[in-house]
Amino acid sequence: MPSSRQLLFTLLLSLLSPVTGKCDGAEEAFRQLMHPTNSTELEAAVAAAKAAGLSRQTILEAKLIFGIQNEDTALITKLIPDLEEVALDFKPPHSPGGLRSVEQFRGLTCYARAMKAAEDKDEDEFRAQIAEGLWKYPQQANMFGNLVVKFQLDDRMSHLTVDFAMPLTTSVGGDTTLSDLLGTQKALMLEFWSSQGEEKLSSLPAMLKRASYLKTLGITPVGVNIDAKDGDISAEKIRQQNKILYPWVVEQKERSITRLLDVASLPRVVLISQQGRVLFNGSPDEAGFGKALRRIVPSMPGLGR
Repeated sequence: MPSSRQLLFTLLLSLLSPVTGKCDGAEEAFRQLMHPTNSTELEAAVAAAKAAGLSRQTILEAKLIFGIQNEDTALITKLIPDLEEVALDFKPPHSPGGLRSVEQFRGLTCYARAMKAAEDKDEDEFRAQIAEGLWKYPQQANMFGNLVVKFQLDDRMSHLTVDFAMPLTTSVGGDTTLSDLLGTQKALMLEFWSSQGEEKLSSLPAMLKRASYLKTLGITPVGVNIDAKDGDISAEKIRQQNKILYPWVVEQKERSITRLLDVASLPRVVLISQQGRVLFNGSPDEAGFGKALRRIVPSMPGLGR
């Protein structure tokens, strides 16, 4: 979505001021509405926005953006009838996402419908909503494209059962298997990383923190170096430098785990159940990662990142 929110926000305030008479209050309410970190904060922000006189369209679109960002399909589904209603009187200055026309607004609603269809594994409905949404909102072709990539990856993973006997090579050159790595734990979390470039290694602190947290949940973290061993920058050197104590393995071309799990970009984590089912395959920053973890540990508190 467009990043020039400040200009839109200023325009929104110019419309709100004659109504509310409290520009500062509306500004603060708008900021709260656009930056909730959880459902509780969203509810409080919505209440404040209503009290400050922000339009129904503004509030509904902000809730939709929250639902999309957090992959909250239950919220999105509830919003759709109201979104269709406000579309009949759509006003571009009231759009917190910078939508410039009712077609774009309806295109974003199609995106929400596509998310719901993806969760329901309804490919026909998914394709229909993607096609219509892209036609109405072509400026966000990349966003629609990413959703299609995710849908296709999830579909491939849903048909895969991982063979725990698959041999792997440790960072010290030894042999192991996914079964050895899993042991008696609840699940495996493979986190793929690259030793090529400082920007790649800069993700290690978050990776180590995540691994430490997941171990407390009974989930085995495994670091997987996607690079072929080059003798100079080895996975074992990185492991020793960072005092990494959990399993550390390396990609091997003749038995490629990155190819098996369709790892084409970083950051990437893959969560595998005891039955060899792929519960999640994507960025650790996606909301779906936390959802997948809660399928294994329903009582799990917030994910420590």
